[in-house]
Amino acid sequence: MADNDPYACPTVPQLLSVLEAGDFSAAASDALNRLISDMENAALEAGTQQKIKGALTLKINLTLHGGVYQVTGEHKETSPRRPAGATVMYATANNVLSRQAPRQPDMFLSEADKPRQISTIV
Repeated sequence: MADNDPYACPTVPQLLSVLEAGDFSAAASDALNRLISDMENAALEAGTQQKIKGALTLKINLTLHGGVYQVTGEHKETSPRRPAGATVMYATANNVLSRQAPRQPDMFLSEADKPRQISTIV
């Protein structure tokens, strides 16, 4: 038997469209647009051969109390993780990290980099 109630929400899209008077659907759509933007930016940074993953999770919460349903929605976007940059460092003899390899001579030391001696001319 068909339900002739014009306010019925027999499908998930219909239910999503009425949650929070339509604000939930609009907010979830905005979250999807942000996610796509983040994924496009991550793809530009990572290159075209990398897989970029993201997710938009929609959750419908139902609470039944006294024959009345309270329906709320949640959405969560998971943007792609960008790899953290790494810095190569070396341990010195004093157990301190340094960007200069301890056994590598400084090949770029020029006369201009050496300390200068200041003389006074009388």
